[in-house]
Amino acid sequence: MKMMMTAETRAGLHKDSVECIEIYRKKINKIVELWNNVPNSLDNLLNIDLFISMKLCDLFVLIKQYTQADQRWEEICIAGQIYTKMNESLKKLVGFKEEGNNNSYWVKVMGEYVQNDPKLYAEYINIKKELIEYAQDKTIQNYIKSIRNTDVHGDENLDSFTLFKI
Repeated sequence: MKMMMTAETRAGLHKDSVECIEIYRKKINKIVELWNNVPNSLDNLLNIDLFISMKLCDLFVLIKQYTQADQRWEEICIAGQIYTKMNESLKKLVGFKEEGNNNSYWVKVMGEYVQNDPKLYAEYINIKKELIEYAQDKTIQNYIKSIRNTDVHGDENLDSFTLFKI
């Protein structure tokens, strides 16, 4: 049986999520402002920064909603949305198939940006390796995919209990 969140943990998550929403809201506004005042050569970097910031802000909004839920079904519904948001964001950022990784934001934008800096390129390769390992970890990806599919489509095996297991 899953352990329920303590009131203290819930309050801490709520406080942290409210603070993070504000931090990322300000960051998003700064990125948009900067985008209007920098050369086009930085558009791709600003775009990936904006994408990641928006997705993190979205997740903190969902976490805040989760901490305010007063019924188990609300928690289950929001938890499904959290998994779905994480899954779809990571697919866009990282790519999930070996052949798909070269079309990921990470490879297209960051790979181009770091190619002329040996130190940054080495860090980029290490991060890329970790992202690919994460994306190809079948245990993690099957679990996330199961919750995401149940949340979005209903489970293909008609296991409606999937969301109650998280």
